[in-house]
Amino acid sequence: MKKREFYDLGIRCQDERAESFASELGFKEIWRLQTPENFEGGTLLLSTSDQREFRKQIARFHEKAKIIGVLSSTLKDDRRYIRNDFIHFLHGAHRYRFNRSFVRELKDNNVAVIFDLSPLLERGRVRSISLYRMRHNFRLVKKREILFLISSGAKTLLSMRAPLELVAMASLFEMSREDALRALSDNAEKLRRRTSPHYIREGVEVVEKNEG
Repeated sequence: MKKREFYDLGIRCQDERAESFASELGFKEIWRLQTPENFEGGTLLLSTSDQREFRKQIARFHEKAKIIGVLSSTLKDDRRYIRNDFIHFLHGAHRYRFNRSFVRELKDNNVAVIFDLSPLLERGRVRSISLYRMRHNFRLVKKREILFLISSGAKTLLSMRAPLELVAMASLFEMSREDALRALSDNAEKLRRRTSPHYIREGVEVVEKNEG
């Protein structure tokens, strides 16, 4: 049986030591999500409530970025974001409760959801509300068979967590061990494939024919 390889594709830490530290924790690869202000190529995470600015950033970066995601904000804004063809993932699933129509749009637009587990390290009300929303949102996401991942959402090296720590944290909002392992491995690999220049949509890629 092939050994599982783990990926954390929602890291917000910009420390150049993050990759080597992640390797020590047991990850094969991480994505350090960059913002327009610090973008140097790679994965881009957009965060703006201004729709005009959002469109400007898409126009500016869609040919430069390996893949583009959006930081969850409000249901109203996120609904607009995920309709854009260049958005491949929504980062964060704890800011509000998803509804069925929104989840349907996630599915229709082939947008993955990255569950940022960093709020679970907080105390008190923030943690309780985040758990409640994550539990609700995960049930809807899984039911609609939307691609889901989990991430430490780390902004510093000290906030990064090993794969099995993330699995344990995800159990707090009733994500099974198998679902959490799949979120860090198989599902993450599916999102990684979208960075391929041959990617068209889930399960469809252009295959180059070898001459001769």
